[in-house]
Amino acid sequence: MTQARKKPTRGALQRWLGMMLLLCVLGASALTTGCATSSQQQEFQQSADDKLYDYRTILREQRAHPLSAEVARELDLVEVWLGRAERMIAEEEDEEMLDLQLQAIEGQLVQVRSYYARREAELDLEGSRASYEQKMKQIKAERQRNESQLDPLEQGGSR
Repeated sequence: MTQARKKPTRGALQRWLGMMLLLCVLGASALTTGCATSSQQQEFQQSADDKLYDYRTILREQRAHPLSAEVARELDLVEVWLGRAERMIAEEEDEEMLDLQLQAIEGQLVQVRSYYARREAELDLEGSRASYEQKMKQIKAERQRNESQLDPLEQGGSR
């Protein structure tokens, strides 16, 4: 007696392929995670001087923004923090404190950028609202004009 082998169903094949794909992805991610050494990670990290240079550039750009007067206090704070970070680098202070200072600077710059985006969106919304109201007034005026033209026709046609 030989048993006839059942042909796998399509659903079973899809489940099997899905499991194999999942195993491949998990295996690849485990391999790539373990391969990065600390020296490679340091290559990708910017030096503190490079970060300060980038932050100064961003600060200049943000000060040139038309809405910069609304966030002048925050930008002045970034300026002070940049000076403090430069002093920390020059005096070779604690690396962890320097990293915290740089994170605070980056956070403040992101906050200002978010403020600009929000205010620009608000201004766009105000402009579109005014445009909508203007268009609605035009439509209402057109409707009233059409109705006034129809009134004499309706009165004349009912006689």
